[in-house]
Order: sequence, then structure tokens, then C-alpha cells
Amino acid sequence: MKRIVCLILAVILLGMTIPLPAAQGQVSYPDSIHFERVAEGPTYARFSVEVTGPSGSIWQATARLTGTNFSPQVAIMPVQSVRDVVKIIEKPVMAARDLTLKDVEKYLKNADSPKSKQALDLLAVRKGKGQVNDDSPKFDFLPDIAEVSELIPNKVNYVAGWNQEEKTVKERTPQATITHGNSFELRPGSYELTVKYPANKKGISWHSKGLLTLDIGGKSFFDNSNSSWWDNSWGYRNTLSFKASSLSGNLSNFPVAVYLDSTKIDFAKIKAGGADIRFVDSDDSTELSHEVEYWDDGAETAQLWVKIPQINNSDYLDYIYIYYGNAAASDASDSAATWTDTGAVAVFHFGENSGFTAGDSTSGGNDATLTGATWNGHAMSIAGGSQYAVLANESNFDFQYSDDQTLLAFIKTSDTAVGTGDIISKMTAGGQPGYNFRFTTTASGYPSQYFLAVASPLEGFKLTSTTATNTNAWRQVVSTYDGSNLETGFKTYVDATSVAISGPDSPTTSSWLNNDPIGIMTSQYGASDYTGLVDEVRIYNRVLTADEVRANYLSYMDTLLYYGSEDPPPSVTTLAVTDAALDYNGSHATLRGNLTGLGGAPEVTIKWQWGYAADSLTNETATQVKTATGIYSTTISHFFPTGTIYYRFVGTNTDGTAYGSVMSFTTTLPAWYRIATFIPLFAVLAPLAVGILLARDGDMTLKKWLAIFVTLIFSLVVVGLVVSFVAGFH
Repeated sequence: MKRIVCLILAVILLGMTIPLPAAQGQVSYPDSIHFERVAEGPTYARFSVEVTGPSGSIWQATARLTGTNFSPQVAIMPVQSVRDVVKIIEKPVMAARDLTLKDVEKYLKNADSPKSKQALDLLAVRKGKGQVNDDSPKFDFLPDIAEVSELIPNKVNYVAGWNQEEKTVKERTPQATITHGNSFELRPGSYELTVKYPANKKGISWHSKGLLTLDIGGKSFFDNSNSSWWDNSWGYRNTLSFKASSLSGNLSNFPVAVYLDSTKIDFAKIKAGGADIRFVDSDDSTELSHEVEYWDDGAETAQLWVKIPQINNSDYLDYIYIYYGNAAASDASDSAATWTDTGAVAVFHFGENSGFTAGDSTSGGNDATLTGATWNGHAMSIAGGSQYAVLANESNFDFQYSDDQTLLAFIKTSDTAVGTGDIISKMTAGGQPGYNFRFTTTASGYPSQYFLAVASPLEGFKLTSTTATNTNAWRQVVSTYDGSNLETGFKTYVDATSVAISGPDSPTTSSWLNNDPIGIMTSQYGASDYTGLVDEVRIYNRVLTADEVRANYLSYMDTLLYYGSEDPPPSVTTLAVTDAALDYNGSHATLRGNLTGLGGAPEVTIKWQWGYAADSLTNETATQVKTATGIYSTTISHFFPTGTIYYRFVGTNTDGTAYGSVMSFTTTLPAWYRIATFIPLFAVLAPLAVGILLARDGDMTLKKWLAIFVTLIFSLVVVGLVVSFVAGFH
């Protein structure tokens, strides 16, 4: 009976340890999958993958790269199949002898080939000119005949003699390579996973290629820790970089216009109305506020505004991401947040293109009502004094002579009969008090000019700037005032440039305040007969800087942004090293690379990576920025003076990074260096030898001890000099 009970208990316990299959229709998943990137190259990335879950579980998985249009290949091997094997390796003992040109000449004569004859002719010419002699080292000559260098033996001659060395070797048998889309088995445990992808594709560097994803039964496991991807729910992203070197300083909280069309982005991958559009800062973490001015899915055109926390005054180095491709995303356009902390009191894009109201993008709710005005290409069209727009909440625009202020607009007209245009005006019918930013043309009987009149056109400041107005092109016009009640406190800009002003009639301390409406292309003081287009009207309660005015003009004209996603990375080739030498200046070599294409970008940042193993290029040279193709070089020094140095040429533009092939060169210690390493030994033995010689008769006088001491001091000085020299050699 006891045996039966024990047998039953054993069966029960055994059953508890065997995992039950998932119920019909139920899919099991790993508890977690942890990724760690351990190596990467221009065409691969290798990961350590830790899969946890119930023992005995087996899952069918597929791998993909989110956000790319090509299929990677995946090779996966269980780490359990890796074993350490200790091998006894026999290595030849080598004796080094430097070859001279006399040796080279002998080998070239024996080769008896067209190339060797060409080299012999060149050698004879150089010897005839006294440039080399029979004792010259061969590497002084070989750069001129690199095409025949294969005829010359290595500078190391082998002699008899062998030794043995124990070496630990990792042996592994990977599974066959599995193509993207085909499934492979995963069990709980540790794996090494290698992802292979094509070279010379957009965003060649691993971080810009996408998000490594393992799909199991409809559930996705993402490599969020190693892949640079803001949110794995978004399938695509592009890079937008800034061309801002014309600015004298950085900008903060600056809204930038983003113009999209089918040449810059694939509208088929974006949710209707741009609802899934997200802008993320270069840290790939901070989401940025944005506003959709208009979005036309049919025409595949759109204009958005995104607030950038900081734009550096450089070209193409500062950038943001635009993410899209999430059908489940809700619309995140937020006009008020986009213009918060910018100092804007009212912003009118005129992107509605229909109706009688132009919305204010700020949180002030200062919408403008159109009277007679019409729409034309997301701008307001005005034809004469009976067409204009009036803003709500006139008291929000009560600026006093002690207040900062900026008035900004874009206008476009070709009408030579235009007399005056009241761009932005809050002035009473009697002409006092108020402010009025207007322009006149020669048709008005006045010069072609812009001017700001405050308090009264007859009393107070009236500053004018002479600039042509009817050019049939979009002109940015800006008036700023710093509340100083001085002529120097006023500035007028046309496009991106400050223009000279004249005036004032006289300063004033009269109030500017009134209860009259504020209008665009209209004034209580007098009629405006402007005919043309008006766009992007803004009123600020602060003074825009010259950099902000310039950047706003560049942004509106769509010349501030570089839409880098449309071009590939650069193309680069690693070239053979030159001037690799070990001399009294230390170890040094000139690395070279050929930048054969910019990838459509205006500039490419280049560098060289180098190290002591082909798969461990841990050192990098300083970067260089290039705007043209060509062969470039850099010098490295103080590397380990013996052995093989591996290196490659790297180029990066706004779309990705391209890697040249890994090349190498080998260095050996010169004879003088090897001799120098024995000097400290002799220097240490010298005082010992002197002491032994002097002590042979057993009579150690003071003079003998002094001789030993002087010899010791001299030896220490020699050792110090040699050590210092050898250390400097590295």
C-alpha cells in the first residue's frame, strides 16, 4: 500500500513539473525578452538576447526592423551551444632583419616581370639622383611603386625554432540564416542574435535604421534599450535639420514652419489630416508641441509649425525627428502650446481657406473677422479699402509708449496704383491716440516707404524706411519698439534685414491707449487702398531680436529646414595608409579616405576609427566637416609601436552613416629601439661591476665608495633619460 501511495505522489509531482500545453486557441508568450547590443558594423548588429518564461516552452518568432523598407536577415544561435576548447598552438620563432634597397633590387631582378623592370628603372633613376642608396630602408622607396610591392618579401625572415602556446577557442555551430518573415524557434535561455542588412542604404548606422522587433503570436517584443526609437507604436520617422549658421546666436522656444509634400514624406503612411504626426527632439525622447496650419490629403501638401526648445547657430548639426505611421494615434496638434512662451499675443496663419474667420493660434482667442476679404492659397486676399479684417478683444492690444512691441506680417502685391496700406493699425479716427504700422508707395504722393506712426501721425514718433513695396514677391515687414521713448528704440525690418529709418517728428509721453478696434489692412484714421495678399500676421508683447526676425523669414520661405530623409548617406572608401613610421618622433601614420559622394546632403562629417583588432575599433580621430568629395587624411600617433593597426573611414550626413572597409598596417620596432631597451640593464649592472672590481683587495676606502656612488648616480641619470625617451616614443 505504501508503495502505491508513493507511486501516486511521484506521478503527481512529476506532472507538476511538466508544462501543460496552452489551451486550444490560446497563445503563450515569454515572460520577457531582454536585448543587449554587443557589436555592430556597417552591415550587421549582434545582440545578446535573454528569453525568460516557463521551462520547456517553445515559441515561433519572427524578426523585423520597424520603420524600414527592407528586410533584414536574422541568424540566431543558442549560447548553450558555445563551448570553450583549449588548443595547443605551435608558433614559429621569428628573427627580424630589415631589408634594404639592395635586397629589394635583388628580388626585383629575380622576379623578371614587366612590373619589376618598371620598378628597377625607377630605382635606378632615384639612385642616380642621389635620393636613395643601397642602405636605404625599403619603405622609403615602396610608396612610389606600390603596384609591385607584392614582389617584395616581408621584412621578417623566418628561422628555425618553435614554441607552444595554449589558446582558448570558442566553438559554436549556428543555425542556418533565417530570412526576414520566416519563423524560428525560441526557448527560455540565452541567445546570440545577429541582424544583417544591406549596406549603403538610407540611415546606414544601426541607431538610425529602426527598432529591432521580435514578433511572437501577434505580440511584439521591442529592443527599446538599444535601438534609437522614440515610441515603437510609430512605424516611420524622418530627420529635419536646421540651416542656421547665418544667425549670430542660438534661438529658444522658436516655432518653425514645416512644409510637407510627396517629395518629402510618404502621405500614404500617415493618418488622415496628419493626426499621427509627432515631432521629437534630437534626444529621441522629448516630444515637441506642434500645430497643423493646413493638411490636404488629396493634394498631399501640408504646413505645420513646431516649437523648438533651442536652435543652434550651425548648419545641419542640430536636428529633430518627425514620426508617423500609427493608425491608432489621436490628433496631437495644439496651436496654443506651440505659441506659449514665445511672447506672441496674436498669430494668424490664414490657413482656413474658407469662411469669414481667421483663427488666432495663441490661447488669447483674438480671432479676426473678415469683411469683404477673400482667400487665396492659404493667405488673405485684399482688394481696396472695403476689404480688411478686424481682431477681437481690442484691449489685449493696448500698448503704451513704455511697452515692448513687435508687429509682423508678410505681404505680396504688384499693384503700382496702391497708395497706402495699413498693415496693422490701432489708431482712432481723429488720429490720436494709437499706433499705426503702414506703408506708402509713390502713388500716394509720398516716397515708397514703411513707417510706424504712434500717438498721432502729426505728433510723436513717425519713423520711415525707404524700401520698394510692390515687387510681386512675399516680403516680410517687421516693426519693433523697446518702450524707451527714443528714436533708437524703433527698428524696421524688410525680409531678414534691418533697414535705415528716419525721424522722429518728436518724442511723446501721450497715451497710446484707445477703445477702437485693431485691424489688418484697415484703420479708423484713414482708408487703405491696398490690393494684394496678406499672410502670417503676428503681434508680440516683446521685441524680436534680429536673429529671430531673420530665422522667421528663412522659416516662412522654407529655407531654414533641411529635409534630410530624401537622400542616402554619403559614400566612402578607406584608402591605404601612408607615412607609417616609428622614429624619434614616436609612432605615427597618415590615414586616408576617399569621400566619393555626399549623398545629396550639403555637407558630410568624416572621421577615422582605429584599434588593435578588426572588430574593436575603439579609437576615433577628430571629426572634419566637408562640403565636397575628395581624398582626405588625418594623422594618428602614439599607438602601440608593434603589431597590426586596423582602421576604417567613416562619413555621416543627416540621413545616416557610411563605413569604409576595414584596412590594416603593421609596424615593427626599429633596431635602435630594441638596443635602447637594454641600456637600463647595463646602467644597473655598471655600479655593481665597479663595486666588485674595487672590492677585490678588501680595502674599501672612501674614494672607492665615492666612485661607486658617482657611478650609481650616472647610471640612474642614464636610466631616466632612456625611459623618458622611450616613453615619448610611444
